[in-house]
Amino acid sequence: MLCEDPSACSGGAVNPATLTRAVARLNCRIRERGLSAREAMFQRDMFTNVQLPISDHDYISRQHQARVRELTVHGHYQHMWQV
Repeated sequence: MLCEDPSACSGGAVNPATLTRAVARLNCRIRERGLSAREAMFQRDMFTNVQLPISDHDYISRQHQARVRELTVHGHYQHMWQV
């Protein structure tokens, strides 16, 4: 993500312009819930800047339910509560 050509990456410091581009790319990616990180945070459409009808409580609840479902599928959730 930070380096266009992985073979040319030296593993050194990243300049501010490259970091800015990488963060912008990450923020524009559509997440599991159908919104980009920017859209979820600001509750505005990424392209039109129109207000999105998002309830914080509903969004958080859906995210929690998805995580519990994922952990249950992989068997990790049960192990967390075993003593």
